[in-house]
Amino acid sequence: MVITYEGDEAHEKWKSALESFANAREANSWQLYAFTRSISLSLIFDQEFIPFNCVWMRASDVVQNHIHWQFSADAKH
Repeated sequence: MVITYEGDEAHEKWKSALESFANAREANSWQLYAFTRSISLSLIFDQEFIPFNCVWMRASDVVQNHIHWQFSADAKH
């Protein structure tokens, strides 16, 4: 799972989340797998489920269109 940060305060939000997840040591917390900062500011998690609405509300129009198309294509099969 990937969370990408965009907008005016993207760097501050990304840095805060990175610090929080990097220091998490609890078994039930999200486990940070990797992060990116060159192309886009993102946090990458391994083996975690994030509610669909959290992903959908943060997704760009292109990503939302792709998800909608994929659901429609899967439904036709």
